Amino acid sequence: MGLVPFLKIFCSMRRELPGRMPKAMVPLRLYLGILLLFSNCLVLFYDSPRLKPLFHYEIEVNSPDGKNTFRLELEKEEMDLLELLEEASLKESPSLRFMTTKQSVEVIRVNEWNNTWKEAWFLYLHEERLTGEEIKKGKKIENGSTLSLRYEKVDRLSPKR
Repeated sequence: MGLVPFLKIFCSMRRELPGRMPKAMVPLRLYLGILLLFSNCLVLFYDSPRLKPLFHYEIEVNSPDGKNTFRLELEKEEMDLLELLEEASLKESPSLRFMTTKQSVEVIRVNEWNNTWKEAWFLYLHEERLTGEEIKKGKKIENGSTLSLRYEKVDRLSPKR
């Protein structure tokens, strides 16, 4: 029995009663009020964001400005590196822009530093340099992992004349 039919029946019963409500109806009304209050408290308690576990990921940025560490708190325990880059980009922690193609992912900008012909951003996971192909394939990272973004010199191929 849903709430609406119950309320219709309850209101029709109340209209038919002259004057005060009988004593038998008072406890029923009191119990219904307590039940409604208790159910609302349960919904608020179980839907509370404090109870959802948060998992921590660190992003360490080594730029010409210096070294900064950013901490992301997310609800996913295990995710791939591309998802972590997306979350960091959305939260602007750090301000991060990357480009993804069918085969690869490349970080283009972190904070104020863009890729150039001489320097570019590289990703390291546990001091191991990652390629754009590894990131695109879905390299998994775990809770507590530290991702390093380093602005390093790069050798780009120049066309021969």
